Amino acid sequence: MTATQPRRVLVTGASGFVGSHLCRELLARGHLVEAVTRAPSRTQNAALRWHQLDLTDHAATVELLRRLAPDVVVHLAGLVTGTRDIESIPRMFEANSAATVHLLDASQRAGVARFLMAGSMEEPDLVAEAPASPYAASKAAAHLFASLYGVLSDLEVVHLQMFMVYGPGQRDETKLVPYVIRSLLAGQSPQLRSAGRPIDWIHVADVVEGIVRCIEAEAAPAAAVPLGTGRLHTVQELVELVVDAMGRPAEPVYSDWPDRPREMVRAADVERAARLLDGWSPRLALREGLEDTIAWYRAHPRAPA
Repeated sequence: MTATQPRRVLVTGASGFVGSHLCRELLARGHLVEAVTRAPSRTQNAALRWHQLDLTDHAATVELLRRLAPDVVVHLAGLVTGTRDIESIPRMFEANSAATVHLLDASQRAGVARFLMAGSMEEPDLVAEAPASPYAASKAAAHLFASLYGVLSDLEVVHLQMFMVYGPGQRDETKLVPYVIRSLLAGQSPQLRSAGRPIDWIHVADVVEGIVRCIEAEAAPAAAVPLGTGRLHTVQELVELVVDAMGRPAEPVYSDWPDRPREMVRAADVERAARLLDGWSPRLALREGLEDTIAWYRAHPRAPA
């Protein structure tokens, strides 16, 4: 692939938070987007070609990839939860590990040139650490299988190490940033716990720019791509930024609930990201990104129940 030619890009999880932003940006840059979701899409965009697929169905996944023959696959679909419940392990394995293997197998059969897989800051260093949660274990297993396909086939595998993504249009409004903003817009005090955890927060627009660079690069990045800011801010620090930016319509309430066990504290290696992605670095500081996000939620009030 040359650096300038349009790609046929298949995006799983296309109706999700990062996926929907990515699809819009790819279309704006002239790429053909095949949007894949498990449930029927409610998004009305005539430029997107929507496909309903359960990635745990190996035969159906192979058939769809054979028929579409994309140049690039961006795998964003998955089941995300921070639970430490051992009962969730089989469900996580099916949704994140097994589904990724089915998609990898279908991709190499269909002659896909490049496979981008969304990783997580939760993934452990398998040499030194045990996974902190079933989710972390399932993502680490998927990453290992992806690396194996990269060695055993012609598939260029790119591992996207995504840190804590926030921004406009996050559908799951139980997530911290939309929850706090919606609470304050309603004049209610956000109820918070685990406020001391340090996290690397990154705006979705910066993540999308990094992913697009991985797609459009003539040569695939040779190492995992850390998509973060390299800076840590605690949950409480982020919440106070939101409250201040909104004029303090209500005061947050912090409980002394203990953090979940074995929380990962990691910041992205932005120097490595810049080397891998031709100078890419996050453009939006946390305050600026939060103000952009607040403006979106102000302009999109929650529909009446």
